[in-house]
Amino acid sequence: MEQRFGRFKIITGPVGSEKDRLVQISLDRLVASGLSKGGLKGDGNVLVARHYNDDPNPDLIGKHEVLVTDSVGEIYEKITPETGIVFMVGAGHYQHPEIVALADSIVRSNRRLTASGLNLDAEGNPFGHMPELISLAD
Repeated sequence: MEQRFGRFKIITGPVGSEKDRLVQISLDRLVASGLSKGGLKGDGNVLVARHYNDDPNPDLIGKHEVLVTDSVGEIYEKITPETGIVFMVGAGHYQHPEIVALADSIVRSNRRLTASGLNLDAEGNPFGHMPELISLAD
């Protein structure tokens, strides 16, 4: 039996710090390697969820269509037994504290999670729930 271990990678930085580019590179690699099966919006083994406040054009990351939602519950509902890899882009924009519990449960269920988001707000304070998410990351 293959042993899988959950992993949580987080990409943080200010606006313009190439966070989306790093996510796009990861998605490109998954598609090119054949590891992404069935699409990226929750219909296959990879789920990419993005908060609509993360980008003026949130529907695409590079050429990849993604699930755009501000609902932590919707992300949870899209995770199936086949989902092995989850991306949460713009993670700091999710206002509900359940985003932290969701991230923890994704990793504890032996899935790979990558989240990205702003590290600080305009006043230099931690942005949203990013401090809690950062503390969970590997």
